[in-house]
Amino acid sequence: FIAASILIDTEKRRARNISYWIKMMYHARKVHNYHLLAIIDAGLSCLPVKRLKNSWRLVNDNALLAFNRLHNFFKNEQNQREMFEDPKNSIPFIGLFLSQLAQIDIDSTKVLMKDSAAQSDNNSSSNVRAYNLNVQRKCFNIIDQIFYPWGIEIDFELDEKILKECKKLTGKAKYPKDLILPSISFEPLRNDEKEIFSDFLPRK
Repeated sequence: FIAASILIDTEKRRARNISYWIKMMYHARKVHNYHLLAIIDAGLSCLPVKRLKNSWRLVNDNALLAFNRLHNFFKNEQNQREMFEDPKNSIPFIGLFLSQLAQIDIDSTKVLMKDSAAQSDNNSSSNVRAYNLNVQRKCFNIIDQIFYPWGIEIDFELDEKILKECKKLTGKAKYPKDLILPSISFEPLRNDEKEIFSDFLPRK
């Protein structure tokens, strides 16, 4: 939705919408909606939008500075800790938890240990599979954080204007090509991009 809202006619309108979403990133952090912050970052950073250099040049310097500060927000551990300061008044970015879980080597949850019973019976060493409890606890701690009382004290107000715009864009971008082809039509491919986009270009 965010990318499709930017991929519209005229550079000025594209720059205006980029600036709008950067403003929303700032607002999302202010109200502790970290999920929205991450989603807007992903929309602005996707290649069909990021490559529009002429449009980005028209974006206000202050907006660009704000974007640079908020881009890849969760790569900073201090920012990750910020998300946990007040769970009841925060919307978490669940991708943070999923990324942490993905980094855990599943095979490391099991270890080989000497079977003391077998060793005492026949005086020979034998190994058995056992669980590495330290790694198991790490997994459970991450999962436990997902079930914090996130956002239970937040009151939501539905913006009818934004909802109307969402409905207009419904179904307009179902596949990557639905974003890439408009982007290319606004700014032709540069030489260093041709290989990247080759799979999405019409065959001659």
